[in-house]
Amino acid sequence: MPSSPFLTDEAQWIWVPDFDDTVDPGQFVLFRKPFTLEKLPTEETVLHVSADTRYRLFLNGKRISFGPCKSYPTRWYYETVDITPFLRPGKNVFSAKVLRFSVTTAAGTSMARTSLPGLILWCQIGDQKLHTDSTWKVAKDQETSLLPSSKWDYRMGPPFLNLNEEVHADINFLGWEEIEFDDVCWKNAEIKTMKRKMSPMLDARKLMPRPIPHLPEISRRFDNAVTCSGNSSLSDWKMLLQNDRPMKLEAGANTVVEIESNTLTTGSP
Repeated sequence: MPSSPFLTDEAQWIWVPDFDDTVDPGQFVLFRKPFTLEKLPTEETVLHVSADTRYRLFLNGKRISFGPCKSYPTRWYYETVDITPFLRPGKNVFSAKVLRFSVTTAAGTSMARTSLPGLILWCQIGDQKLHTDSTWKVAKDQETSLLPSSKWDYRMGPPFLNLNEEVHADINFLGWEEIEFDDVCWKNAEIKTMKRKMSPMLDARKLMPRPIPHLPEISRRFDNAVTCSGNSSLSDWKMLLQNDRPMKLEAGANTVVEIESNTLTTGSP
């Protein structure tokens, strides 16, 4: 393998076809690559991955990486991950969720983006090349959307990140990151590149290895439920948060619950 896995064109920047990159402030796209291993590799196996704008990568439903490290077009970082502990004999699947911030919006100003959205991944296990190409399956995330800048509450200050999400569960995407998920209705990815035959155009991003250690992800719980609205019970919310006791909400119910963390916590479900 060359000094950088991306010096060759084995791994391609890929994206979903028919994508409208002007949607404010951005959109989520899902990726899958199933593969089969007759036996586990005997040596350490790593992959290299990046995206424009942000990604979260899974292997067999387990979160294994997120990033990229804060980048700029002339210094676009990729992460290197040892996937050996997550591989299994038989069926496996890479899956990724990528947030693309539109180049037409000022939202998410701390996250640089180029004119082309994309996911890129380099991975080879034995003779099996699993790099991103048109064999990967892809779909627009129909469950999660970002609220547009027009709905931002400026009493909270300027929309520096503009990461207010709205989620509507869709059974068609249930377990999309798992091995058993049926992606037959998903499209094949398309290659996204500025390179053209007999053209001096190069990739919009100069890929470089991440210069700082990976940030750890540690499971944490909320400490309490403070208030709730509607017909839901505050004690039920507390038992759900503190003891994982299931609670029931009526179909079509609209409720707001305020939850509390005793320590400063940044993260995602």
